[in-house]
Amino acid sequence: MPFVRHLRRMIVAAIAMVGAAGGLNLLIDPYGLFGTPPIGGLSAKKSEAYRHARLAKQQRAVRLQPATVLIGNSRVDVGLDPASPAWPEAMLPVANMGIPGEGVDGSLASLRHALAETPAKTIFLGLDFTDFLLRPAEGSGSDGDRGGGTVAPESLARHLPAALISTSALADSLLTVIDQRRPYATAMTDAGFNPMDDHTAIVRRAGHFALAEKKNRENLAKLLERPPSVFRPDGSPGLPLQQLETLLAAASARGVRVIAFVHPFHAEFLQSIRISGRADAYHAWKGAVAARFWRVARPGWALWDFGVYAPETVEPFPPADDRRAKLRYWWEPGHYKAALGERLLAQMLSGAPGPGVALEPGILRSHLARQEALARRYADANPAIGAYLAALCRPGRCQPPASPPRLSLKR
Repeated sequence: MPFVRHLRRMIVAAIAMVGAAGGLNLLIDPYGLFGTPPIGGLSAKKSEAYRHARLAKQQRAVRLQPATVLIGNSRVDVGLDPASPAWPEAMLPVANMGIPGEGVDGSLASLRHALAETPAKTIFLGLDFTDFLLRPAEGSGSDGDRGGGTVAPESLARHLPAALISTSALADSLLTVIDQRRPYATAMTDAGFNPMDDHTAIVRRAGHFALAEKKNRENLAKLLERPPSVFRPDGSPGLPLQQLETLLAAASARGVRVIAFVHPFHAEFLQSIRISGRADAYHAWKGAVAARFWRVARPGWALWDFGVYAPETVEPFPPADDRRAKLRYWWEPGHYKAALGERLLAQMLSGAPGPGVALEPGILRSHLARQEALARRYADANPAIGAYLAALCRPGRCQPPASPPRLSLKR
């Protein structure tokens, strides 16, 4: 019958179209999930991988089978390069599993994936103060967050239809092809690192000041929206501290070495912590982290504090009208460049001079007292910066810029 033949043709055509789309998505592999060999000028730069960041990094780690895994949030993602010459041969290969926007729960999920799917023997764990501040529900004494807040490793099988035959995957394949000719399109390397090429173009067009002001507002807003503590009103640890305990215990039980480090913050971010009334919480957090770390630490473990005042962290941002200046170590006050990441790695791996302090048991009190003195000295020497930050975001009146600069080149 004509209708049946027509229906069959339509079905065959639909299957062919789906197959063609799936074949193209497999060939381009826009997220780097399948390990399809890259084609120069067509698919080498995975500019859309961050649409599925966790899954993309997990699959890269599975293929790489690293000896060392870097875990944390976006500061790890953009600051620590697995291809750094600082890595000793015995610690290679290295996979970067830093996931933008995720907290301690995400780090715990990354650790579980690394333990289950890779032979990793060393974990570098980036620690971010803002990830540990209580959620408002915890600060009010609510039990709402006590049993939740967990992130599970992604499943490739569950995402396979979306990654192969969806229209969004097809669009991302086409964007990947287009982005091969855009020198400043961001991308994820095969080892999971983000070289921040898009920010290079942003700095060229808008300058470092625009990036810094936007991030300063975001940092202050985030600090002020959270209760000023990492402990609940009853004195018990907040959920992120509990998750850190779980993470460290899991690594210790498996005999995996942990090198944990407090991320560097620019002095403007450190001053924002003071201006927002969170300085005591910042110091208490470091004490809580150190106590939990050394409670389960094994030989070879180390804890570093790079969230300090040092020559690298006081590098001044240029004024608003200077769009030519290029900072050596910072994109903006919250994210450091790989150049500073190199300094961190050299100090942690070989003991080279650097901005960090090894938080050995027994030195915390004197270390925090010294940092408090340096914070006051910086504030006294830079009153204009303090006034600028205080005017940006007052408690209860924190608003985004009236005309925020267009800082994204992708969307």
